[in-house]
Formats: sequence, C-alpha cells, structure tokens
Amino acid sequence: MALKTKRIAELSSPQKGTFDRAKDAIAQKNYSYAFQMLRTLLQNEPGCTEARLALRLAQLESHGSTISMGTKISALLKSALAIFIKGPGLLRKGRVAEALDIAEQAMEADPSSVPAVMFLVQCAVAAGWPMVAINALEATARYNPKHIGTLQKLAELYEKVGDRSKSLQVRQQLCALRPNDLSFENALKQATAMAALEEGKWEQASSYRDIIKDKDEAQTLEQQERIGARDEETLHSLIRAAEEKLAEQATAGNHKKLADLYNQDRQFDKALEHYNAVAEVSGTMDPAIDSAITGVLSARFDDAIAQWRDYASEDAAREEEANERIAEIEQQKQDNILERYEQRVKRYPNDASYHFELGQLYFNNERLDEALKEFQSAQRNPQFRRRALTAMGKCMAAKGLNDMAIEQLTAALGECDKMNDEKKDILYSLALLMEEAERPEEASQALKEIYTVDVNYKDVAERIEKLYKKGE
Repeated sequence: MALKTKRIAELSSPQKGTFDRAKDAIAQKNYSYAFQMLRTLLQNEPGCTEARLALRLAQLESHGSTISMGTKISALLKSALAIFIKGPGLLRKGRVAEALDIAEQAMEADPSSVPAVMFLVQCAVAAGWPMVAINALEATARYNPKHIGTLQKLAELYEKVGDRSKSLQVRQQLCALRPNDLSFENALKQATAMAALEEGKWEQASSYRDIIKDKDEAQTLEQQERIGARDEETLHSLIRAAEEKLAEQATAGNHKKLADLYNQDRQFDKALEHYNAVAEVSGTMDPAIDSAITGVLSARFDDAIAQWRDYASEDAAREEEANERIAEIEQQKQDNILERYEQRVKRYPNDASYHFELGQLYFNNERLDEALKEFQSAQRNPQFRRRALTAMGKCMAAKGLNDMAIEQLTAALGECDKMNDEKKDILYSLALLMEEAERPEEASQALKEIYTVDVNYKDVAERIEKLYKKGE
C-alpha cells in the first residue's frame, strides 16, 4: 500500500505550526517534546518526508556519536514486542502508517538498532518511500559501520533509486569487510560497471548518437572508436576533439577516451593523468583502467629503453653508459609493475588471475616463497588450477624440492585432456626432474609422449637418444 508524499508547504496552517514548534524544541535540545510533535504530525500526514527527516536528525542528535550497551539492551527489550509482533501484524493488514509509527518510536529509543531499522525499512518500502528507508539505514550505519546486513540493504536501495555511485562505495566497504567473499566481489564488479554507465549517461540513450550533439561530432567519435588513426594528423585532430569534449563535460568516459588517444600518440604522462582521472571521477579503480595504467607505465619504460638504444647506436663510445641506464630502467620497470600487481591483488583478493600473474612476476624475480603463496591462492579457482599446479611444481623444483615438484606436476598432468603446448611443457618439466631423480624409465616415458606428436619440441629427440645410450 503506497502512501502519498506531501511537503511542508502543502500542510495546513496548524500542521505547519506543529512542525515549527518541533524545530524550536530541537534547537533547545528538548528532544522528547520534538519527538512528540513530529510523530503527531506524521500520524496525520505519514507522507511528510521532511518531517520524517527532521525526526531522524533529532533521534541522532539526542543520542550523540555513541550509544551505551545498556541503552541498546534496554531499548531493544522495550521495543521487541512492537517491532517483532505488533508492527509486522499491522503491516500485513496494510496499515502501513501505524506500522511506521511503531518503527519510528523504536528508533527514538535507539537509532543504532538494527532490528528497528530493518523493520522501518520494510515499512518504508511498503509505503513506496525508498528514500525514507535509505535515510534510516544511513543513520544506523553510522553506529554500525561493519554490520554486513545493514550495508547490503543500503547498497540494494541505492541501486533501486539509481544512486550507483553511493552503491559502489558501499559495495567497496563490504568487500573490505569480507575480502574472501566471491559474491561481494562479483557485486562490486557489477556496481563498478553500472556506475560507469551512469557517469557516461549511456543508459539514457537509444544509441551512442544520442550522447553527442551533432552529426559532425558523431563522425569524429566514429573515427575515434576505430582501431587507430590512419596518420598523425588524424590522430591529433581526434585528440583536439576529445580535449574539447572533456572541457564541456568532465565525465569518466571522456577522460578515458582522451587517455586512450594520448596513449596512442605516445604522450604517456598525459595518458596516465587522464586514466587516473577516470578513477577519481568514478570513485573507484576499475580493473580495466588499472590494466590500462599498467600498460602505459610499461610502454613508457620501453620507450625510454628504445631511446637509450638509439643513443648508443649513434656512437660505440656511448654503449657502456647506455647499457647501465637501460639496466636501471629495466629494474625500475620490473619494480613498478610488481608493485602495481601487488596493489591489484590487495584490491581484488578473490580474483585468481591476479594472484597467478603476481606469482609469475615473483617467480621471474626468484622470489619463490612469495610466488608459491600466490600460485596456491590461484589454484583454488578451477579455471586456474592446472596452470597454478604447474607453476607450483616449477617453484618447488627451483627450490630443490624435487619430490614435491614431481607431485605437483603429476597432478597438473592428470588434468590435461589433450596434447597441446601446455601438456608438452608439463611432460618436459617432469622428464627433467625424473632424470635428476635417476628415474630414467619415467623420464623416457614422458619424453616419448612428446616425441610421438612433436619430434622438434625443444631438445626432446636429443634427450631420448642420450637416455637410450645410457640404458645400453
């Protein structure tokens, strides 16, 4: 049963007088009288959301920033019968206004009470007032910033009213509270995507042409969305158009388009500036933007290395200096990329692909224990299990733990369905370990499996020949 909303300006003169007296009482900290006046007004005009907001603020102000455990217990005992039995009974009968009054009375006693706010939310949703529900949840969340149920409901209602930016912020809180909950991470990814849609106003348009002003601008956008500009002049023209568009409307989408073009033009610092602006405007670091930033950083280091190589090629006397600088830049690149992947894993702890990629970086840097930890996290995901088992085997082999390495690689081999490059790699690694363990028959068997399908794979033919000679 939806209730009609009414503003203060639409109330009768006596009702406006009641509201004014309540405001005066709040100013004088006479909260009991303010509660009485506002609830009386809301009993007659339950749809006066301004009065309900004033009541909520008075409830919060009367209790301050903290509420003692004694107050909480006492309030719950007093309101339990009303919010668990009497109130729900009224709601079932369609007497929403009376149920709302019971909920507000419980909130007066303790605005931090989760049971009270959840019943109020139920009433407000039944009345067709999601903003009333949101307001109550926001109030309770101040006292219960780690209460999962409150935050989940708040995120759902933000999404219902179309406030995707706030929904995204709450989803991030939930992921921080439960970093290993896959459902929360999936909800965060969806909220991120929806917030990006909202920022770009894309859902309001029947096609991308509805977003732009005129046909000429549409043609520019079409050019921009192609794989790349055909020549430098066209690219610079697209950059100018994107800069003008951004000046008119500084959305995340416009920052991204300009960043993509700067990256294409190898203006790496400007590209980084605008990719970071995407995260600032949207309020979160989207995985795609994070990957784009990592790509730009890598390209910037590569560009610097190429310049030093060109510098050395002009004069042999410069080669030593160039090689030193190149070594420094390559180390900086390695450290920078590694740091970004570490941050990415912290931000998305449930994404197996990030754990696997970070593990590979650690392995390449001979940080084997850290690599093992990341591969172990990745192998919990069925999609990455086989590759992670293989990588774990190679880590253990590098640490000299050959028996354990053989176990991991054998487990990975058991999950291979067909002979492909991945299976050949596992078999080859197993063969080397079997040779070291002086298990020539098993080494030979692994090499033969490869040899029968790919005689040119690495040095398989040579190794088989050596094993045969050794056997003789």
